[in-house]
Amino acid sequence: MDMPSIHVCNKLTVENQHLTRQVRKLRRKNSGLELELGQLKDQVRVQTLLRDYVTTRNAESQTESQWQAKKEQRPLATASRTAAGKQAKGDEDKVNKLLSMHNTLLRRYEKEVKTNAEHVEAIANLNLKIYELEQSLQKANQQGEAAAVPACTARQGHKGSWEEK
Repeated sequence: MDMPSIHVCNKLTVENQHLTRQVRKLRRKNSGLELELGQLKDQVRVQTLLRDYVTTRNAESQTESQWQAKKEQRPLATASRTAAGKQAKGDEDKVNKLLSMHNTLLRRYEKEVKTNAEHVEAIANLNLKIYELEQSLQKANQQGEAAAVPACTARQGHKGSWEEK
Protein backbone atom coordinates (compact mmCIF):
# COMPACT_ATOMS: atom_id res chain seq x y z
CA MET A 1 0.00 0.00 0.00
CA ASP A 2 1.51 3.26 -1.09
CA MET A 3 1.45 6.26 1.17
CA PRO A 4 -0.32 9.26 -0.33
CA SER A 5 1.79 12.28 -0.85
CA ILE A 6 1.88 15.00 1.77
CA HIS A 7 0.19 17.41 -0.62
CA VAL A 8 -2.80 15.11 -1.05
CA CYS A 9 -3.11 14.66 2.75
CA ASN A 10 -2.90 18.40 3.28
CA LYS A 11 -5.48 19.00 0.56
CA LEU A 12 -7.86 16.42 2.13
CA THR A 13 -7.40 17.98 5.59
CA VAL A 14 -8.27 21.43 4.28
CA GLU A 15 -11.26 20.04 2.42
CA ASN A 16 -12.40 18.19 5.58
CA GLN A 17 -12.16 21.39 7.63
CA HIS A 18 -14.10 23.30 4.99
CA LEU A 19 -16.83 20.65 4.87
CA THR A 20 -16.98 20.54 8.68
CA ARG A 21 -17.56 24.33 8.77
CA GLN A 22 -20.27 24.01 6.13
CA VAL A 23 -21.98 21.23 8.11
CA ARG A 24 -21.96 23.36 11.29
CA LYS A 25 -23.34 26.34 9.35
CA LEU A 26 -26.10 24.19 7.83
CA ARG A 27 -26.99 22.71 11.23
CA ARG A 28 -27.33 26.20 12.74
CA LYS A 29 -29.45 27.29 9.80
CA ASN A 30 -31.57 24.12 10.08
CA SER A 31 -32.19 24.63 13.80
CA GLY A 32 -33.15 28.26 13.15
CA LEU A 33 -35.56 27.19 10.44
CA GLU A 34 -37.04 24.52 12.72
CA LEU A 35 -37.69 27.14 15.40
CA GLU A 36 -39.27 29.44 12.85
CA LEU A 37 -41.43 26.59 11.54
CA GLY A 38 -42.56 25.77 15.08
CA GLN A 39 -43.51 29.40 15.67
CA LEU A 40 -45.43 29.52 12.39
CA LYS A 41 -47.28 26.30 13.29
CA ASP A 42 -48.22 27.79 16.67
CA GLN A 43 -49.47 30.96 15.01
CA VAL A 44 -51.55 28.97 12.54
CA ARG A 45 -52.96 26.83 15.34
CA VAL A 46 -53.91 29.92 17.36
CA GLN A 47 -55.50 31.52 14.33
CA THR A 48 -57.57 28.42 13.56
CA LEU A 49 -58.68 28.18 17.20
CA LEU A 50 -59.65 31.82 17.21
CA ARG A 51 -61.49 31.45 13.92
CA ASP A 52 -63.31 28.31 15.08
CA TYR A 53 -64.17 29.20 18.68
CA VAL A 54 -64.23 32.98 19.01
CA THR A 55 -67.19 34.85 17.69
CA THR A 56 -66.82 38.44 16.65
CA ARG A 57 -69.55 41.00 16.62
CA ASN A 58 -69.82 44.39 15.15
CA ALA A 59 -70.70 47.40 17.30
CA GLU A 60 -74.24 47.44 15.97
CA SER A 61 -75.07 43.95 17.21
CA GLN A 62 -73.45 44.56 20.57
CA THR A 63 -75.63 47.55 21.28
CA GLU A 64 -78.94 45.96 20.30
CA SER A 65 -81.23 45.06 23.12
CA GLN A 66 -82.37 41.47 23.54
CA TRP A 67 -85.96 42.06 22.55
CA GLN A 68 -84.89 43.64 19.26
CA ALA A 69 -82.60 40.72 18.49
CA LYS A 70 -85.38 38.20 19.23
CA LYS A 71 -87.86 40.16 17.18
CA GLU A 72 -85.60 40.18 14.14
CA GLN A 73 -84.65 36.51 14.24
CA ARG A 74 -85.90 34.54 11.26
CA PRO A 75 -86.08 30.78 10.82
CA LEU A 76 -83.21 29.26 8.87
CA ALA A 77 -84.12 28.22 5.35
CA THR A 78 -81.52 25.68 4.24
CA ALA A 79 -80.60 22.34 5.74
CA SER A 80 -76.96 23.34 6.14
CA ARG A 81 -78.00 26.36 8.18
CA THR A 82 -80.18 24.20 10.41
CA ALA A 83 -77.28 21.78 10.93
CA ALA A 84 -75.04 24.72 11.81
CA GLY A 85 -77.73 25.99 14.15
CA LYS A 86 -77.96 22.60 15.87
CA GLN A 87 -74.20 22.52 16.26
CA ALA A 88 -74.26 26.07 17.61
CA LYS A 89 -77.01 25.05 20.03
CA GLY A 90 -74.92 22.08 21.16
CA ASP A 91 -71.90 24.34 21.59
CA GLU A 92 -74.03 26.82 23.50
CA ASP A 93 -75.25 24.03 25.80
CA LYS A 94 -71.65 22.98 26.43
CA VAL A 95 -70.65 26.54 27.21
CA ASN A 96 -73.59 26.98 29.57
CA LYS A 97 -72.72 23.74 31.33
CA LEU A 98 -69.08 24.83 31.67
CA LEU A 99 -70.15 28.21 33.02
CA SER A 100 -72.43 26.64 35.60
CA MET A 101 -69.66 24.27 36.67
CA HIS A 102 -67.27 27.22 36.91
CA ASN A 103 -69.75 29.16 39.05
CA THR A 104 -70.19 26.15 41.32
CA LEU A 105 -66.43 25.84 41.74
CA LEU A 106 -66.15 29.54 42.51
CA ARG A 107 -68.83 29.25 45.20
CA ARG A 108 -67.03 26.26 46.72
CA TYR A 109 -63.74 28.14 46.65
CA GLU A 110 -65.26 31.19 48.33
CA LYS A 111 -66.84 28.96 50.97
CA GLU A 112 -63.48 27.26 51.62
CA VAL A 113 -61.73 30.61 51.88
CA LYS A 114 -64.31 31.80 54.39
CA THR A 115 -64.00 28.57 56.40
CA ASN A 116 -60.21 28.79 56.36
CA ALA A 117 -60.35 32.40 57.55
CA GLU A 118 -62.61 31.35 60.42
CA HIS A 119 -60.22 28.54 61.33
CA VAL A 120 -57.24 30.91 61.25
CA GLU A 121 -59.08 33.31 63.55
CA ALA A 122 -60.02 30.47 65.93
CA ILE A 123 -56.40 29.25 65.99
CA ALA A 124 -55.17 32.76 66.72
CA ASN A 125 -57.67 33.10 69.59
CA LEU A 126 -56.65 29.73 71.02
CA ASN A 127 -52.95 30.63 70.79
CA LEU A 128 -53.67 33.89 72.64
CA LYS A 129 -55.59 32.00 75.33
CA ILE A 130 -52.70 29.50 75.67
CA TYR A 131 -50.24 32.38 76.05
CA GLU A 132 -52.42 34.03 78.73
CA LEU A 133 -52.77 30.74 80.61
CA GLU A 134 -49.00 30.18 80.48
CA GLN A 135 -48.44 33.68 81.85
CA SER A 136 -50.92 33.13 84.69
CA LEU A 137 -49.28 29.75 85.45
CA GLN A 138 -45.86 31.39 85.64
CA LYS A 139 -47.24 34.08 87.98
CA ALA A 140 -48.84 31.42 90.16
CA ASN A 141 -45.56 29.47 90.29
CA GLN A 142 -43.65 32.61 91.23
CA GLN A 143 -46.18 33.48 93.94
CA GLY A 144 -45.99 29.93 95.23
CA GLU A 145 -42.19 30.08 95.37
CA ALA A 146 -42.31 33.49 97.01
CA ALA A 147 -44.71 32.19 99.66
CA ALA A 148 -42.61 29.07 100.18
CA VAL A 149 -39.37 31.02 100.80
CA PRO A 150 -40.61 32.91 103.91
CA ALA A 151 -42.15 29.73 105.28
CA CYS A 152 -38.83 27.90 104.87
CA THR A 153 -36.87 30.70 106.53
CA ALA A 154 -39.37 30.81 109.38
CA ARG A 155 -38.99 27.08 109.99
CA GLN A 156 -35.21 27.29 109.87
CA GLY A 157 -35.27 30.17 112.34
CA HIS A 158 -37.59 28.20 114.58
CA LYS A 159 -35.25 25.18 114.56
CA GLY A 160 -32.39 27.39 115.60
CA SER A 161 -34.31 28.64 118.54
CA TRP A 162 -35.19 25.10 119.62
CA GLU A 163 -31.55 24.08 119.53
CA GLU A 164 -30.50 26.96 121.77
CA LYS A 165 -32.98 26.08 124.45
